[in-house]
Amino acid sequence: MKTVALLGGSRFIGYHLLLTLIQKGHEVTLFNRGFSRPPAPFPNNIKIINGDRNRPKDMDRLFNHDFDVVFDLSGFNLDHLEPIINNYRSKIAHYIFCSSTAVYKNLLYRQLKEESPRTLIINTYGGDKALVENLLIDQYEETQWPVT
Repeated sequence: MKTVALLGGSRFIGYHLLLTLIQKGHEVTLFNRGFSRPPAPFPNNIKIINGDRNRPKDMDRLFNHDFDVVFDLSGFNLDHLEPIINNYRSKIAHYIFCSSTAVYKNLLYRQLKEESPRTLIINTYGGDKALVENLLIDQYEETQWPVT
């Protein structure tokens, strides 16, 4: 069993990931703003922390203990990730960031690869996600912090 934090998780892929983690027997802490209703009630055996990742005190409440894995489904720009790296990296054994195909310059090309040309245009969804990917890769190369 792993201790897992799920940032986001009430809608779309996050809710299904939450259910899968619970089914596999992991101890899950869900961190989100509580604005979106899930498609069905949350399982009773999860810990829910309502908070906003843009408020440092809320992030402190989430990271008051260590996690084996953090799945970040709600981060999409450097302002979302830099505080986690700077303040909580030591509390996270493995960080998994959910990116997007929007990071690629040519989405019409059907056979995208990791090496396919990406956009790095600041203040665009794809560009900001790509910049976060770069930051996380740099963190791995500099510190060996496990990121996916």
